Amino acid sequence: MSNSGWGPPPAPPRRPWALITVAAGCILALLLAVVGGVGVLVLRETAATTAGETSTTTSADAPSPSPTTTPPTPEPPAEPFHVLRRGEDPPEDLETLWAAMADNPLTQGDLPGSSTCELPDTPVDADLEQVQELATAAASCLNRIYSSAASDRGLRWAPARVVVTKQGERPASECDWGEGEDSDRTMVCMIDATISFPLGADLGVDDVSDEDYPALVLWSIAAHFPALFMFTSTLAYYYFDLVDAEGEDSEKGQEAMRRYTSQSVCLASLAVDRLPREVRPSPDLRSALEDPATWDPDRSTTVLAPESRARWISKGFGGEGKLSTCNSWSAPAEQVA
Repeated sequence: MSNSGWGPPPAPPRRPWALITVAAGCILALLLAVVGGVGVLVLRETAATTAGETSTTTSADAPSPSPTTTPPTPEPPAEPFHVLRRGEDPPEDLETLWAAMADNPLTQGDLPGSSTCELPDTPVDADLEQVQELATAAASCLNRIYSSAASDRGLRWAPARVVVTKQGERPASECDWGEGEDSDRTMVCMIDATISFPLGADLGVDDVSDEDYPALVLWSIAAHFPALFMFTSTLAYYYFDLVDAEGEDSEKGQEAMRRYTSQSVCLASLAVDRLPREVRPSPDLRSALEDPATWDPDRSTTVLAPESRARWISKGFGGEGKLSTCNSWSAPAEQVA
């Protein structure tokens, strides 16, 4: 589960296979049966040479011909990332885990576009029912994009649902949402693809106009879809194990969290930019999203410098659907400070 006012924070659960199995064994088994079936089985055909009997010989002492042997075809080097089968753990080697985060289905190819997306006019002070209608429409647009992206990569996509609740409440879900200071933040349950969107959630941008509010909600929800794609592809487990092995509070663990957040906010912009122009952020809203002054670090659950956050948001808007644009895992450390 992840949570944040402005895109998913990266505090991961420890040992996710065990935790999620305990929390939702049946659902996990079903999900892993789905994603586990995506693995590719490669059969290497080998030619067996059988020595036949010789019908004639030149002399009684002539040696029998030796069977020819075909040298084995060298195995190609293993890729750092592959879709995990049920019960399979990611590699323990830290170098491989870091490499997997930089080279996987979320960093390669394009994010498909969608020519269809309609968002209802919704004022900033809209009631719960109005915001729910907006959130449902936004999720529908994003589900089309990510469903196509998953299908293109041989993965199945469980459509995400966004549930708008009153402050301090959370929707029924397979996740334990917890209580306390996160009650006003958007959170996502990876297990059942539920995004909890509290009414009046902190979306980072202050003084947004009624005209820009639907696009801001769309962008904010889009920042949580990468986490769901990571889960359905099992990449999330590589990330969880990486942060767990490095240590959440260590310098490298914090760096991994910042890279994750940088990628997520970039992909939010990339996805929204693949939708019709009418629902994209206006020039004013985009300018606010790309302005470091917008992002007060005291209001974020992730220690990512405002300049870095704004940089990755901007990169996504100019990425033309290229997932490599948002590959924060291969970026210099100073770009994710």
